[in-house]
Amino acid sequence: MDKWNPNDIIDKDILELIGAEGMEPEKKEQLYKTMLDTIQTRVMSRIDDLLTDDEANQIKGFMEDGDYETFSEFMGERNIDIKKIYAEETLLYKIELTDLINGRAA
Repeated sequence: MDKWNPNDIIDKDILELIGAEGMEPEKKEQLYKTMLDTIQTRVMSRIDDLLTDDEANQIKGFMEDGDYETFSEFMGERNIDIKKIYAEETLLYKIELTDLINGRAA
């Protein structure tokens, strides 16, 4: 892919954007897992920046206990839109990876 436009970043799968859509299924799965781990780390870092230390410790407890409902309520009470943060981080990651793979890194 020589150039992309904003609709490509939004609409296309990341593997298509980087020219790897023909990858073996096992490698695709591994790559998707790595990408998801990276995005989740970025999301949690952004959330951590929005919370006090005590609040951050509380959400770590919710996550360790698998209490995602309480986690979601906790974020909502603080007006932290998890879905928005995930969407932003996913789009940023797609842009960065596409630029890196296609040789347009700054």
